[in-house]
Amino acid sequence: MEKEKRDEVIINQEDPSVIIINGKKYSATRITTKKIDGVTHGDKVYFKPLDEAKFEADLDTVVNEIKKQTTNEELLKELIKCVSIREIKRLANKIRKGAPVKKQKGCLGFKIGKSYIQLID
Repeated sequence: MEKEKRDEVIINQEDPSVIIINGKKYSATRITTKKIDGVTHGDKVYFKPLDEAKFEADLDTVVNEIKKQTTNEELLKELIKCVSIREIKRLANKIRKGAPVKKQKGCLGFKIGKSYIQLID
């Protein structure tokens, strides 16, 4: 008797509305709810295949419009607010002393000397 092969299902940690089944991405399109004793509960989540090309086009549209309304400096200041004051002072001192600043690949983080600051998980 052969074992039934199970599908590999991964929930995207950055965006739980995206799941990966056997290497193919699916996005949540609709969530239904039902009331039990007057309290609303989640019932079902419906997923459809994610069209990554369309998603990238949608992302570019949003980014291009937001770029018109703000500056890089404003965005970075808001992102860096999540870093402690002590850490900001320490990193500023390293930069003043000539420590190199390098963008980390794969996430929005920077290496400053031997220290690391991650702006977005």
